[in-house]
Amino acid sequence: LQYKVLTLPFDFKLTNDENETERAVSNRSYVPISIHKGRNFLRLGILPVGPNATYRTANIITWPRNRVWSFKTGKEFFEYLEMSFPQIPVGEWITLEQCEDFVKREPGVFPQPQFCKKLVWTEKNRGAVLLGDAIHCFPPDLGQGVNSALEDITVLEDCFEQNSDDLVDSLKMFQSSRENDVKALIKLVVLGYPWQYKQNSFRDKLWAVNFAFRLALSKLFPKVFYPQIMSAQKENIPYSEILKRVNQTTRRIWASLAIIIGSAIALFIRVPG
Repeated sequence: LQYKVLTLPFDFKLTNDENETERAVSNRSYVPISIHKGRNFLRLGILPVGPNATYRTANIITWPRNRVWSFKTGKEFFEYLEMSFPQIPVGEWITLEQCEDFVKREPGVFPQPQFCKKLVWTEKNRGAVLLGDAIHCFPPDLGQGVNSALEDITVLEDCFEQNSDDLVDSLKMFQSSRENDVKALIKLVVLGYPWQYKQNSFRDKLWAVNFAFRLALSKLFPKVFYPQIMSAQKENIPYSEILKRVNQTTRRIWASLAIIIGSAIALFIRVPG
């Protein structure tokens, strides 16, 4: 996926209706959706900001094949936005100069989820350690980028405390205690919410069904089934434990379905005695 960011006024007008005067509120998110469907589907992701902010940003995140990346001039892009979002006053949100800047900038690209196996380097009484994006890099699908980086620091601090600040022993402990969580985090990102940008409407619907199904099972049988990953974000447990529980739930779901199907077949073919 590729992305670019537009800068908007802090209190932009919400509709193109001249009779409506409602404006954006800082602590709310807004997601205007274009009239296009399929490969040219587009939406503007506008996140909340603090009360003292002077501007807002709108994220455009979509496939490289989307037409939004094809424009060469700001005027073309501006006219495309007006046509794509007739419900909003595009002229009040952005200027032609901003559109010129938009088309000239290269889009950013979300990285493939990946991790580094070697987290530390040690030699005699020297050493170095990698943290944050240097050891786990992924798109912002689960909102765990900053959280996992802060957790890296917390784990490293605990390692130093447990080893009386000995550098080499602390770094070796960090490697052994963190590597499994790092691997699990990358797998969770892939499983978590990969279709939130509406790249594929069919797969997005399948994900929603899976989410609802697992959530319902976890409510009905909390000791047997674990909720979908998105529901587990606030729990204070390691990523490796979350992945373990998710995988256990998957196996139990398949086992339950096999038992149900097997029982149904047995009842169907059973001949009365």
